[in-house]
Amino acid sequence: MGISVRDALKIGALANARLVAGVSGLDREIEHITMMEVPEAVQWIKGHDLVLASSFALAKQRSHQASIIQSMAASDVAALVVKNQSFLEGVSSVMIDVANVVGLPILEVSSQVDYSEIIRPLMEEIINKESAHICRKIAEMTMIDNTLEEKLIFLEHLWHFPSAIVDNQGIPLAQVPAGWLSDEIFDASTLHLTSESTTWVYQGEYYYAVPLSVNNQIKGHWIMRCGSKSPTVERQEEVANIVPVILAQMGKQKSLDDVKARFSGELLEDLISGHIQSLEIAKRRAELLGLKECPVYTILVVHMKNDFNKNESNVERNWTWPIYFHMPGEVLAAVNLGNSTDYAILLGLSSHDELYLRNFCDLFYKMLISYGVEQVFFGVGETFEELTYAGLSFGEAKEAMQIGRFYNKDEHFIFFKEMGIYRLLAQINDDKRLLSYVPKGLLRLQAYDIHSNIDLISTLASYLKNAGNARRTAEEMFVHYKTLQYRLDRIGEISGLHFDQGEQRLEYYIGLKILDILKAKNA
Repeated sequence: MGISVRDALKIGALANARLVAGVSGLDREIEHITMMEVPEAVQWIKGHDLVLASSFALAKQRSHQASIIQSMAASDVAALVVKNQSFLEGVSSVMIDVANVVGLPILEVSSQVDYSEIIRPLMEEIINKESAHICRKIAEMTMIDNTLEEKLIFLEHLWHFPSAIVDNQGIPLAQVPAGWLSDEIFDASTLHLTSESTTWVYQGEYYYAVPLSVNNQIKGHWIMRCGSKSPTVERQEEVANIVPVILAQMGKQKSLDDVKARFSGELLEDLISGHIQSLEIAKRRAELLGLKECPVYTILVVHMKNDFNKNESNVERNWTWPIYFHMPGEVLAAVNLGNSTDYAILLGLSSHDELYLRNFCDLFYKMLISYGVEQVFFGVGETFEELTYAGLSFGEAKEAMQIGRFYNKDEHFIFFKEMGIYRLLAQINDDKRLLSYVPKGLLRLQAYDIHSNIDLISTLASYLKNAGNARRTAEEMFVHYKTLQYRLDRIGEISGLHFDQGEQRLEYYIGLKILDILKAKNA
């Protein structure tokens, strides 16, 4: 945003300038002012420059003079200014003829004029006009009902630097360009996100953050990367004027996201409970909510100790809030399973790629931990292609979560398809029937452990897991080899198990798995 050469001839020392050539170019726009000391400098001139030339800048050879004018015109220079004594020394009729042809204005000023008398009033006019343009554009933006991201896109075009809106948990609500606010940049910013506007330097660039507050409660921050210079006072004032608009949009977006999360959760609840049998109905409801149709889906069932939201009135919304922004596109819906610890999540995937899903689960776990969630474990159901199969995947994920978190304590999630024999045993829903498959000798051993406060069952489980390798079992349990032999003898005496009989060992191995399942169900 600049001023035309025609208007510049009414300002400061240029009001007394003489137009020597290029009358057809008076509508060229001036955005910058550049001093040119030598002829070679013409190659570095930007577009829309008003070039103030010294006598040394104009080549003596006429062919070179013509070339200078042609280069300036090709670079979209606004006009060339020379002093009258310099003009006599350097500007030839060739330059005037070429300037008239290409429409590049050449202006002559008195040799007594200091170039500062041209620069200062012109720059003031350009800055004032740019400020007025920005204010008008900002006013237009406040009148348009668009998203936070659309507002930041608008401001990025206006100010030419990236910015991001984060809520009071540090979750990015919008950032333009996408992804510029990396974890490293945000971590370096946290000390500066206070109740006051703050400027700081990180890796050689200036950053500026403004608190977004309502009734003295901070709802988030607006973070800007300003480049090599600190934001001007004028820019800070512009930002301050826009803050109410950002806060209003945040409130509106929060309300819309809450509604979408609630209705998406209701859709998921209907899918996993089997209330929706028609694929067309499922697709129609998903489309109405703006949930994208994916080639593949799966269900996660998450168990956690959820203390970080205990002071919030809407626990479900506050827990699901981070995942919609950290895992965009994948997380389609989330719903609480009737308590404060278990949630079902519908994921939309691009393919059956197991590695991608594992990486997602790992990132998902780390995200939950980063937001203060404790004791996280989740099960992953089989993937499916039609939404009406969500109930089956949910059942698998729930069983994987309930059983896996007890026998697979070294991991944070487990896939149902990796549960081995547990998959078969989990199909028996009758606990009494399941218990009937446990060898009576194993139940005696369990009762002995409880009565004597000894854990021989763990010794048996480790021994069978290691395929009867006593040395490996002893190392795993950090006991002496003879201590292990003594325990195995006691196990045989109490339970009647003969370790040299493979079928009986298998029966006891399956019995241990059944006890794991019953323990998980009772817990």
